[in-house]
Amino acid sequence: MINPSSIPTRPLPETISPRAQRITEPLGNPNTPNNEHGIEPLKITIPLVKGKDYIGKDAYVSPIDADLADTQKNHQWHLNKHGYAVYQRRVEKRRYTAFLHREIAKRIAKRTLTTNDVVEHIDGNRLNNERNNINIISRSEKSQKYKESKSGIKGVHYHQKIRNKWEATIKINSRRKSLGYYATPEEAGEAIERYKEQNARNKLSDNLKSTIADLSQEEQQ
Repeated sequence: MINPSSIPTRPLPETISPRAQRITEPLGNPNTPNNEHGIEPLKITIPLVKGKDYIGKDAYVSPIDADLADTQKNHQWHLNKHGYAVYQRRVEKRRYTAFLHREIAKRIAKRTLTTNDVVEHIDGNRLNNERNNINIISRSEKSQKYKESKSGIKGVHYHQKIRNKWEATIKINSRRKSLGYYATPEEAGEAIERYKEQNARNKLSDNLKSTIADLSQEEQQ
C-alpha cells in the first residue's frame, strides 16, 4: 500500500492570481485521467466571470498551462453562449476572441492553428481544458467521424457527450423529443418503434372513445 504522503505533488507558479483556485492532489502519472494510484491528477481551475462577477463555474487546465489562470497577466475568462471559456482582446485595433481550448491546442501543437484545425474535448466537457482532454483533428477528419456516427436508422444518432451510447429521438409538432440512450443503434431503433406503436394505440383508443360518445349522443336524441 502506497502512502499518499510519499507521492510528490507539483507546486504552482507563484504568479497565479489569488482568484485562480487550485486543486492539489498527490500525483501518479499526470498524463492520464486515472493514474496507477487511482488519484486524479493536479489541475488548475480558472474562475469564469460575467462582467466582474464570478458566475459559479470554472474552467480547468493542466498545471503546465497555469499561467493562463493568472488574471493579472491575462484578461478574465468568460463563459460564452456555446459553453466555451473565452476572453476578448484587441489585436492591431481589431477585437479578437480567444478560446481557452484553442489556446491550449496551440501549445500542444507548438504552432498557430488554422481554420482547418478542429479542437475537440474528448469527454465532451467544454470547460475541461486539461491537455489530456484536448484533441486536434482536421475538418475532413471531423466530417468523417460525423458520418461514422450515423446509424442509418431515422431518429438514431451517436451521442458525443455520453460515450458509447445511441440516442433515440422522434419529432412531435416539429420539436425533437428524446426517448433515451441505448447501447446499440438497433436498441434505440426498437425504442422508436415501440413509441410509435404505443402512440398509434393511444390514438386508436381516443378515436374509439370519441366514436362511442357520438353514437351515445345519437341514441339519446
